[in-house]
Amino acid sequence: MKTFTKKIVLIVSIFSVSAITLMLISLQIKSRVCVQVIGQKSIDSSDILILGDSRAECQIDPQILHNESNVNCLNIAETAMDLFSLSLRLKALDLKNKTLLISASAWQINDGSNEFGYFRIEAFNHLTLSQKLQIYLYSPSEIKRIFSENWQQLFNLNLTIGKSTVFVNHGYPAIDPKDFKTSNMFDNHPWYKNINTHGAKRELLIQALMNLNALNCNRIILYNAPAYEEFINEAKNNSVWDMENEYCNTIKQFINSEGHKHIEFYDLRNLEGFTKEDYYEPQHFSSKGAKKFSRKIAEIFHLRQP
Repeated sequence: MKTFTKKIVLIVSIFSVSAITLMLISLQIKSRVCVQVIGQKSIDSSDILILGDSRAECQIDPQILHNESNVNCLNIAETAMDLFSLSLRLKALDLKNKTLLISASAWQINDGSNEFGYFRIEAFNHLTLSQKLQIYLYSPSEIKRIFSENWQQLFNLNLTIGKSTVFVNHGYPAIDPKDFKTSNMFDNHPWYKNINTHGAKRELLIQALMNLNALNCNRIILYNAPAYEEFINEAKNNSVWDMENEYCNTIKQFINSEGHKHIEFYDLRNLEGFTKEDYYEPQHFSSKGAKKFSRKIAEIFHLRQP
């Protein structure tokens, strides 16, 4: 009986060590990135590409921006699209003479914001093994998910940019306004868990800015979008506002450094002229607010043409 037990323990130990070894090997492999462009004709015929995360995807009406700027506009932003992941995709496009209008929110500098949907596999793959373990040391369920995804795309990481559901000067997912509360938002929101702005994601942000700065295009406009007034007041009472400031300052310092003059950054967190009815939740405009915002940025970003 003892001999049998020892054999079982030995088999389990070997299996466990093999599984851990396989996972560590997988975590160190860099996938080959392949980018598929969707809606190539729409992208090619647009002068302004609206990109970034949901605060562009749901908040900029390309038709209004077209009317204000008198040039062709296309909204292909995606929910939770971080700058690093976007920069990999943009390398596949001919961006000559194009203006890139990019919403870039502060969650992407926080190592604690690592839940599914807020940290893409292509960004994860770029990290060193120690950085990966640092971010996910206390998140075994997330490291298991990412390991599974990474194993499936071990050699080829297939990314996409563009959408088949939007067209030049037309199409974005407008959202109706609804009642909301700002209380306790910071306790459960994945953007604000275990805030750490001086870890691996900060380095990813810098790399993303370097990638963007190397693109051959007309202008690159980054912005941190407005938020509801009560949300801002509450954020100032905890570390969330410090995270927001750290994020904005990191981008500004990069732009002001020697040799990095290709990117413009606008901190619009306190942009005036919006009421609660313009939001559907504290950090996202409703369709009503999106129309206002689309008109305002044409002036703020100097996009208006006679």
